[in-house]
Amino acid sequence: TTLLVLFASQAFATSPTITKIERINVNTILVTLDQGIKPVSHFDVPIEGRFYILLYTSATYYLGSSSISIARTPTAVNPNDNGFATQWQWEEPALTATDNDGLSEITINLNAYSSDFENDIGHSSRDYTSTLNLIWQHDLSITSINTLDTNEGTNLV
Repeated sequence: TTLLVLFASQAFATSPTITKIERINVNTILVTLDQGIKPVSHFDVPIEGRFYILLYTSATYYLGSSSISIARTPTAVNPNDNGFATQWQWEEPALTATDNDGLSEITINLNAYSSDFENDIGHSSRDYTSTLNLIWQHDLSITSINTLDTNEGTNLV
């Protein structure tokens, strides 16, 4: 019975998929996946916990080049006890240049070499290319402690 359950769970297991990449403030990018992952080292680049990123338009590379992606170390958002998380974020200095050029969107290519909940000892690579919306919302709220009654009117001095 245990073997059947193990086989069935592996047969229906799916690889984690990136569901959204978004800019959440002036210099931070957030990646959301449909299940938890943990970035791990790759045999070519034995530095654990890196994402490899390209940011570009049709004419300009803001991060990386046509042949070289740039490594970023992401931080888990609400990881479990083993370091797995469905959301990862990192500070991206290249966003300043996109803002200076007045861009509202850019192409992002992200490659994450990671393990997932189903296969903690195995590793897989995810390559994701999408349009990243560079417009983000400031959480601005204005609160007044001075309130005026509608019947106060005005006084002439």
